[in-house]
Amino acid sequence: MSESIFLRRLAPSHSWGGRTLAVGDVHGHFKRLACALKAINFDPLQDRLINVGDSVDKGPESLALEKWLDLPFYYPLRGNHEDTAIRYARSNSINPESYAERGGKWFMDLPKDRQEGLAAKLS
Repeated sequence: MSESIFLRRLAPSHSWGGRTLAVGDVHGHFKRLACALKAINFDPLQDRLINVGDSVDKGPESLALEKWLDLPFYYPLRGNHEDTAIRYARSNSINPESYAERGGKWFMDLPKDRQEGLAAKLS
């Protein structure tokens, strides 16, 4: 089966000896996530982390997602908060006041080209 933007097949974790961990609702608290991974001896060379969505908004470090997206062990899935950021950057279908109330002000404050770039990565 070939991979697509909607499907990515991961090798079984036992094939290299690492662990597959899942996390959700980080909501812009990437320092807390890093501390939690350190506490369980996460090994970025062997383990992998699947983020099941809602990695941004609400917390103070949502923009740190840009760096996390480039990490080879990090596999993000799109939650409703990522989807809202993508739709905000690409259309006028998101109510700005509502998005700001739900934690999206950090994204709204980015220049349009950065919004579009991050939306592309999130897609």
